[in-house]
Amino acid sequence: LASMIEEGFYNNNISHSIIEAYLSEPILDNIDALVLACTHYPLIANEIDAYYQGKVKVLDSTGPVAHQVRALLQENDLLNDQAEGSGKFFATDITGSFLKTTKVFFGEKVSLESCPIWES
Repeated sequence: LASMIEEGFYNNNISHSIIEAYLSEPILDNIDALVLACTHYPLIANEIDAYYQGKVKVLDSTGPVAHQVRALLQENDLLNDQAEGSGKFFATDITGSFLKTTKVFFGEKVSLESCPIWES
C-alpha cells in the first residue's frame, strides 16, 4: 500500500481496488481494530474507514508516535522550542510522485535532500 501512495494512487478507483484486495484477505476477517502503522497510511485512512463501514476501529499511529518522539526529545533536552525549524527534509529515494506526496502532507512544496543511506 505504501508504494501505491508514493506513486500518487490514492483517493481514486485504483486505490479503492487495491485497498479492497489487501483488506479482504481472510486473515483480516472478524478483526476488531486495524492499526495504521505506516507514515503513508493517513492519506488513505478515510478510504480504509469507508471499506470497513464503521465495523472495524481504524487506529492511526502517527499521532501517538509523534507525541512519543516529542517526549523523548524533551526528556533528552533535544527539543527545538522555536516556532520554525530549519525546513530541511531528507529522503532515501526521491521521485517525482514522492515530491507530489510531500506537498499533500505539508500543504506546500518542500525541498528534499537525498540521503542514500543504503549506498556505501
